Amino acid sequence: MLHLAVWKGNFLLVKQLIDAGLSPYEPDNSGETALNLAKELYDTELVELLGGSEGDREKCTISTGDAELRTRHKELIESNLSANKAGGSIQPI
Repeated sequence: MLHLAVWKGNFLLVKQLIDAGLSPYEPDNSGETALNLAKELYDTELVELLGGSEGDREKCTISTGDAELRTRHKELIESNLSANKAGGSIQPI
């Protein structure tokens, strides 16, 4: 549930789930933590909420010129999440 909230960028729900005791360091079925997912999505606010370090937040900063790369990256993550749920193979990111 926490991973889905992070993936959707739902800051309020992520905060509520953490306050309820869910761990941002608990891996999902593919071994991904919610914190790592937030970093992959370049979401600095969620990285900070999930307890990421200053270095983690700096790595999330992208320039406006990287918007196309960010969109493609999110599409690959979405595709991999769908493939993982369906039991299919995933693409390297």
